[in-house]
Amino acid sequence: MTISRRHITPVFPEPEHLEFGPEGERIDLSDGWRLVSEAAAAQTLLEEYAKLLGVPSEGDGKPIRLIEKDLPGEAYSIDFSQTEGVIGARTTAGFRYALQTLRQLVSGGQVRPVRIEDKPQLNIRGLHRYLHKQCGADEVKGFIEAAGRSKLNTIIPEYFSRFPYRKHGRVRRTDAFSEADVREFVELAGSRGIEIIPLQQSLGHLGYLLRHDAYADIREESEAMDEMCPLNPKSFDTFVELAEEVLGLHPEARFFHVGGDETWRLGTCPKCRQETQRLGRGALYGTHMKKVLEWVVERGLRPIIWSDMLCRYPDALQYIPTQTIIMVWEYWTVSDPTPVLEGRCGRYGKPAFIHDKRWGKEWPLGELTDLQRIDMLNISFPFDVDAEFSGRFMEESGKYLGDDFPKFFRAFPYLEYFQDKGYDVIAAPTAMGGREEVFGTANFERFFHNLHTFSARCKENGCTLGLINTFWWDVPPEMLYHGILMTGQFTWSAR
Repeated sequence: MTISRRHITPVFPEPEHLEFGPEGERIDLSDGWRLVSEAAAAQTLLEEYAKLLGVPSEGDGKPIRLIEKDLPGEAYSIDFSQTEGVIGARTTAGFRYALQTLRQLVSGGQVRPVRIEDKPQLNIRGLHRYLHKQCGADEVKGFIEAAGRSKLNTIIPEYFSRFPYRKHGRVRRTDAFSEADVREFVELAGSRGIEIIPLQQSLGHLGYLLRHDAYADIREESEAMDEMCPLNPKSFDTFVELAEEVLGLHPEARFFHVGGDETWRLGTCPKCRQETQRLGRGALYGTHMKKVLEWVVERGLRPIIWSDMLCRYPDALQYIPTQTIIMVWEYWTVSDPTPVLEGRCGRYGKPAFIHDKRWGKEWPLGELTDLQRIDMLNISFPFDVDAEFSGRFMEESGKYLGDDFPKFFRAFPYLEYFQDKGYDVIAAPTAMGGREEVFGTANFERFFHNLHTFSARCKENGCTLGLINTFWWDVPPEMLYHGILMTGQFTWSAR
């Protein structure tokens, strides 16, 4: 990791261009200043930020003018001198970020003369949050507030059995959120410029539902009891009933995430096994998800689906509507290029991590960073890349593997793979996606580099919709704030 000896600025995330006036010069905001809105897009923010900045919104004092300026969506500018402050933006979001930045610069009622030109590097910048048992309503609100302060604009809550289902009330946990709680989350997020994208699983990860005997007839199998049978019509009907309740408490939603990940027991029940033998698991998965995704599209929403099963069964893509956004999640790559490739079509029904078998023999491990080397030795296995990656595979996929192949692989090649198939993509690293610990805490170094590498690849790609960092596992909520801060910095800042 490169350590910068530059001083941290008081503005976070780091602006694209920040220029202070003379070191000793200060502007006293109590000396007759006022906040004035000359732009319709800033009007709803005027009173809130006048109070936060400690200046009135009326009177004859020197103006801090909020003016309309022809800038991209969330971009803003600040030009603050001894005689006038000018804040320019085109949208409410731009003004919100500008005023938020100005508030960070105010210390003891004073601010230095400053010029800022700033805009985010990625359009969608957000968090996916599994709402585990340690995360109460106050903690959810805390995450929303922290996300807003970090200039994030999207949150995907995954409620599981903590959603206040009515028709399927038997699956609610005793500590489920109330309808009022969910409405407060949505209202608070909106006031902070954050869009909430609700998620309802549509095939797997439904153990909270399927463990109840009332749903025994739609289980794919009766051991893990966490996947629905895709060939049972009642499975789709059950998803629709759950989804309608979730959407009912998110009335302004434009997107809807249907999950669809890690359906490892697909094709287990006798009927599904027979269908799998006839058409394959990709067709079994794709046919069910097609119904789910088209149901979302018919309601005027854009559906989002996790990427892993589409990577494992690429033939399933023929069933997936092109309006679908594919959320490419991968939690182990920590560099670009990377010596380790996560092969989604893996062994034993799970992803396989591979590296070229020449590492440690022809190619010395000393060429790798400590984190790369640890990954190679602990999570991947040696593979005859030249022999296995050849012929038709290379004709179809070779262009995604990078210029350093086979020694190194391009990080996150599925970004371009899905885009070339005609789909929009969102990147999904993790801030808490593994159970690895270091001195009793999570392996933050891995998460840091996974997010940093994914963010850089999104900027290089130039066509991803954005990045949403994922948070898993039941850990103290305080352990997750590092991920919010890192997501804000890496998705907003150009550096």
